[in-house]
Amino acid sequence: MAAAPGLRPGTSRPGRRTPRPLRVLVLTTLALACGGGAEPAGPGNVLVLVADDLGIDKLAVYAEHPQPAPTPNIDALARRGVLFRNAYGAPVCSPSRAAMLTGRYPRRYGLGARIHGARGDFELSLDETTLPELLDASDSGYDHSAVGKWHLASLGSPSSIQHPLLSGFRWYAGSFANLKVAAGKRDRPLGYTFWEKVSGGRPHFTETYATTDTVDDALARIGAMREPWFLWVAFNAAHAPWSEPPESLHTRRDLSTQADVFDAMVEALDSEIGRLLRSMDAAVAARTTVIFVSDNGTPVAGLRPPGNQQHRKGTLYQAGVRVPLIIAGPAVSRQNSESAALVHLVDVFATVAELAGIEPERAAGLQLDGHSLLPQLEDPSSPSAREYVYQDQFRPNGPGPYEWEERMVGDGRYKLIETAEGKGELYDLQRDPGEVHDLLPRADPEQQQIYMRLRRAAAEIAAGLEADALGR
Repeated sequence: MAAAPGLRPGTSRPGRRTPRPLRVLVLTTLALACGGGAEPAGPGNVLVLVADDLGIDKLAVYAEHPQPAPTPNIDALARRGVLFRNAYGAPVCSPSRAAMLTGRYPRRYGLGARIHGARGDFELSLDETTLPELLDASDSGYDHSAVGKWHLASLGSPSSIQHPLLSGFRWYAGSFANLKVAAGKRDRPLGYTFWEKVSGGRPHFTETYATTDTVDDALARIGAMREPWFLWVAFNAAHAPWSEPPESLHTRRDLSTQADVFDAMVEALDSEIGRLLRSMDAAVAARTTVIFVSDNGTPVAGLRPPGNQQHRKGTLYQAGVRVPLIIAGPAVSRQNSESAALVHLVDVFATVAELAGIEPERAAGLQLDGHSLLPQLEDPSSPSAREYVYQDQFRPNGPGPYEWEERMVGDGRYKLIETAEGKGELYDLQRDPGEVHDLLPRADPEQQQIYMRLRRAAAEIAAGLEADALGR
């Protein structure tokens, strides 16, 4: 697929700001094969794998739940990379995807809830600088493509299905939103084996299992793009509609509950990720950094006891906003390691940029919220670059005022949630990782001080972000 009609890759569009030249730094990476000693290398390929609705409870490598789904390939990726133990994102999909592609908290551009793929006129603003646009503006030499679920615009928004291309990607193919969304007429239910795919800027229906189709497209793009490249691979799995995957992709034979079906879909996702990584040429793979992440936590349908069904996707509790993040590749100095640093999905932007040899904070007009994670890849014990991690959600999408909103802020140990009803909840995550005991009703003087400190931090962060929302 070529760039959008009338546009050359890297050129500006009417109504868009034209990025000024960016300063490029020389990046020294570490050879994955050595698992240790530094070896000079130029910028390599970057492969970002985005799962949908996959909480850390589903991955055995996190050891957070007694019954994880079978994910041997993702677990193996963690063993040759760095696992981030305290990574956060939005509690729903669209804001998290936007955060990764812009490096900015979505409140800055009024994206506080999922974008309805079939209706509404809201989309990620084309005034936001995305990762592919940063790569082009810096003359980095990177080729780039996106495959899979987009979910940053709707069929009724101004850009509609052209949005991935107008947002900077030179090539896009996949499901424009959730699999239940389609522009064309159909005579049977939509799902993983019958869905509308956008390719060549046009929609058509396909019967290829969606997870398999995404990996097929990813492998095709890896073969077609020149190096170095950046490839965004966003899966629909394990988002609804929940249905049994092809038998060849999972081992579960008991599918009597929704959680069973969900886990089978997670295993199918893992199987296809394994196929993707195994199918890459060995030399290309050695030059590729793989970033695996999920957009939010597990939904109610996928939860298993002792999981709290009130703490899930869509909430600001840990089970909704704490997400898996694993990075493997030549920049990793110590394989099979963990980082306790406090990170957020906005950090993906700066990390990819630095892997490409770009200083994103030097980009004209960019107020970034993210930090590069290369220090943690070089030394997993490196401290957090931020004092607080922040996340909110609100609706409707846009500049406000908002009908409903809530937010959270945490410092790594203590976490404050301010609910839509104006109630505060304070948790000690070290002693109470399941957020069972709200400290505020019986807070001692020290806990009251912690509450006031976190409350001030949340208010200051929110005020700064909202002032920037849609140019206000």
